[in-house]
Amino acid sequence: MGRVGEHPAPPSLNPALARAKEIGSRRWYRTVREMYQSGPALLLAGRAVQLCNGLLLSIILVRRFGLETVGAFAIGIAAVNILANVCPLGLHAYLPRVKQSHGQSCFAGLVLFLAQLPAVVGLLVVYAWTQAHDPLEQRIIFLSALSGYFIGLANLGMMLSIMTQRFYPGLVAPLCETIGLLAGSLIARTPDGLAVSLLLSRITSVGIIWLGFRLEPIGLGRILEIAGSGVRYLAPDVLALLSEQCAPLLLAQFVSRGELGVFRLCQQLLMAADSPGWTFVQSKYPQMVEGSAEFVDEVHRQVRRIGLTASIVCLLGSALLALCFFHTPVVALLMTMLSACLVWRYENYLFGQALRAAGRVRILTALGFAKLLGALVFFYLATARAGLWGAVFALASLSVISGVTYQRVYRRPLTGLTA
Repeated sequence: MGRVGEHPAPPSLNPALARAKEIGSRRWYRTVREMYQSGPALLLAGRAVQLCNGLLLSIILVRRFGLETVGAFAIGIAAVNILANVCPLGLHAYLPRVKQSHGQSCFAGLVLFLAQLPAVVGLLVVYAWTQAHDPLEQRIIFLSALSGYFIGLANLGMMLSIMTQRFYPGLVAPLCETIGLLAGSLIARTPDGLAVSLLLSRITSVGIIWLGFRLEPIGLGRILEIAGSGVRYLAPDVLALLSEQCAPLLLAQFVSRGELGVFRLCQQLLMAADSPGWTFVQSKYPQMVEGSAEFVDEVHRQVRRIGLTASIVCLLGSALLALCFFHTPVVALLMTMLSACLVWRYENYLFGQALRAAGRVRILTALGFAKLLGALVFFYLATARAGLWGAVFALASLSVISGVTYQRVYRRPLTGLTA
């Protein structure tokens, strides 16, 4: 007999509860395993390596050169993200829809990229000169920003690889960046030297991806036609990117380089947490182009599961990195806000890609304009009033609002804006 006051559960209840938990655990494991089979698993592993590279870079910068240097890199990285999205000219979304040989798509993409290089270099010289406080910062900003051009070329190459079920460069290329980063950390004595090493490693990773393609030359007229069609897909990418990248540029007007470095660390951790959903949706994009609304619904259910798991991992992982590696406790506090919005960020990306796959570029562009306008106003007011904390709060709020809005627009098409 049990003691007075004890109320043991019925014998039949505990085994049933344990059985239910076991079934739930197996189902969750099977779902995750199915979501990341073969090719997508290699992409996810490669993305994990990229994120580790970014975190390693931040740790090296914080430990050896201080938060002020991280702030200088943050200004360059703001341009990196823009170039990585602008230079592909929307081709990563358009080329899977084009009815032509894979070699012709590769040739068109490479020619259009190479044609932009002189203009990119010239613009970055001006950008670095206007943003830098001294010659060292100018070199850091230029070299780190130029990496964005090669990241964009690598991203386009990976979409072309996915189209042919060639996934291994997605892992091998980031490993080359790891080697370059480690070599730079040992050899470089200044932050601009580290930026050179990182740039060279990214050029190497581009070579690994593109050397595996067979190029079939096409005429200039056809290349220009592809560029014109691809640019229709560019505006949504650029607008969505600017809505978040305006934050560090606005914040730089109100806070020190050290606080800007803290914001950069938060952005980097958030990007790391974005990766599982981003990688999974990217691997499904060619199928979304050919698929149906039911396929998108299935992907949505899977993305939500990934997002909930990523929120917990992000919260715990950010605290560990902030306290043990960055030695910046405020990062852990700020990341509590950003970790809570991950599911909506995943949904924002998923339904943006779903609209793009369906060819609904006009409505996607309209959403991008609205998001950018709201971000400019929201970030400016928040940073002017609350500095670093205001910027993080604005970023989290914008993520939630965007996720809800993009899903609703996808579910309820707007007449006249679907083409």
